[in-house]
Amino acid sequence: MLFFVVFLLAIPVLLLYTSGYRIGNDLTLVKTGGVFVSAPVSGAEIYINNKLEKTTNIIQKNFFAQNLKPGTYFIFIYKDGYWPWSKELKVHEQLVSEAHSFLVPREPKLEEITKMIVKEDGSLSKDKNPVYADVLAIFSTKLSTTTIDKLTTESGAATSTVTRNKVTLIRESDAIYAKWLGNLGEAPSAFCDEYKRQCAEKITVFSSPTKIKTFDFYPGRNDVIVIARKNGIYAVETDTRKIQNFALVYAGGDPDFRIGSDGNFYVKDGPTIYKVTL
Repeated sequence: MLFFVVFLLAIPVLLLYTSGYRIGNDLTLVKTGGVFVSAPVSGAEIYINNKLEKTTNIIQKNFFAQNLKPGTYFIFIYKDGYWPWSKELKVHEQLVSEAHSFLVPREPKLEEITKMIVKEDGSLSKDKNPVYADVLAIFSTKLSTTTIDKLTTESGAATSTVTRNKVTLIRESDAIYAKWLGNLGEAPSAFCDEYKRQCAEKITVFSSPTKIKTFDFYPGRNDVIVIARKNGIYAVETDTRKIQNFALVYAGGDPDFRIGSDGNFYVKDGPTIYKVTL
């Protein structure tokens, strides 16, 4: 009889649990939410509140955690040989918070493009390398993508822009802004509040205390930018929610970069030019 009574009392609790309700910090019933996180590489470890939840593979590079009580969750993604990525996501009732990580190799593969043609024995010939001349030529332009425009701000100052997949990056002095060109109802999380109820057309991505020499989109992404300043080249995500992630791409004396029409990422440091595999 006692077990039957316990069973009857447990039924409402089980029904509420399977319906997505949990007991909140103030002992009231709250509806759960979820977290969706993507990782760009296989073999990446996804942690939520320091607990390993998933290791990505070639087929599955996303992770969806559901039935989470409202609150703040610390997301950490790590893979050996890459700069780690982290983000604090706020979970609200019946809403899914999403984030798209980026992982940059700590030591990207550098392939030097020499001025002279390299012989089969590895020595340099006396013949000029036409590839070096072609790549050197793209460094004479401020940006190398095919979607570059020149704008004039209300103050009359010229500003450079580059566009990819409905996102335009705008440089005004030494600040980078991102503008969403699509329907605001379809704007990425970086442009919206934590409830994704209010979205802005234009957001500030990065404001530099020093001169930005070059900026462009990270290869294959429209939510990560690359900037060259001082003695380093960095990848910066447009998602400014806590924590906004930065990653060092290349450190040198006075480096600059371009993305060629062939899609390759090139770095010039003094007279030396590299093709960089990220």
